[in-house]
Amino acid sequence: MFIGGFQKVSLVDYPGIIASTIFTSGCNFRCGYCHNPDLVLGKVKSLDREEIFRYLKEAKEKKIDGVCICGGEPTIHKDLPQFIEEIKKLGLKVKLDTNGSNPDVLKKCQVDYIAMDVKTSLNEYHKICWIKGMGEKIKESIDYLINQNKIDYEFRTTLVPELVGSDELMEISKLLKNAKRWFLQNYSSKKTLDPHFEEIKPYSLETINKLMENLKKTNQSVFYRY
Repeated sequence: MFIGGFQKVSLVDYPGIIASTIFTSGCNFRCGYCHNPDLVLGKVKSLDREEIFRYLKEAKEKKIDGVCICGGEPTIHKDLPQFIEEIKKLGLKVKLDTNGSNPDVLKKCQVDYIAMDVKTSLNEYHKICWIKGMGEKIKESIDYLINQNKIDYEFRTTLVPELVGSDELMEISKLLKNAKRWFLQNYSSKKTLDPHFEEIKPYSLETINKLMENLKKTNQSVFYRY
């Protein structure tokens, strides 16, 4: 496991839990608006795994109740399921953040919570991640999470002008009509993988409210995360 970053304490990465956050290095997507370009491209040093586990073991006895694993994209690492198992043996809950591109790996991860990005409508995915034919894998991951009943989960969509508008959101809404929860979030134009997105202004709150109003008519599981 290539660990590219570690945050000892987070109050926002794992809903309702004080957690540590582990950032894996590398990603199979090349989303232009990604705000972790160094992690995506692997331009970070690998951190000492044993040192992180020593901290987690000590922190469990004090204040940390869980670990969030994000990236980059964690599921590109073949040893992810085993890595998760090691953390669970410490008595900590585990949340996984994923782009949903590797459903076979996702199904092997015995975690407590999964947050999966749904970036756009399935037939438009290649315009964001730059991989053809990804829609089928995303759909498989979505269906797996909605139909299983052991792991808590959420879906997330970043509102990126030029890429995600009302049409795309309505298509996503159909995919997630039976989901537990679906969060919309505005995008950050700071330090993006493609500098072009640093020049794009995020949606206004007024526009977001209108998008939410339309989506709520057919999907009650959608929320906006400020």
